[in-house]
Amino acid sequence: MERKRILFTEPCVAKLCTVDCPLPKKGQVLVKMAVSTISSGTERANLIGEVNVNSTRYNTQARFPRSGGYSSVGRVVADRGAFRAGDRVAMCWSTHAQVINISQSHVYKLPD
Repeated sequence: MERKRILFTEPCVAKLCTVDCPLPKKGQVLVKMAVSTISSGTERANLIGEVNVNSTRYNTQARFPRSGGYSSVGRVVADRGAFRAGDRVAMCWSTHAQVINISQSHVYKLPD
């Protein structure tokens, strides 16, 4: 499956890319994104290549491509564990993408 995803491909460059979306692994949920929030500080840090975000805080040099985003809402695409297709969910530590695979521990079911 392909999806659109925002990637910071090099310093000061953000692109909307088409990338593969692998099937969820054990312990993951496949979610179709409805809303992905933007934090100006985190997105700026990713855009300019600061080393304190995106799993690079212990490195002295930023690596690209990088992805931003960490708070979002969507609907579960397929039954998986405690979640059912169509469940409305909130997610932490997600990314800006149409569809994402995310750890079940980062997904919280919302009331409809």
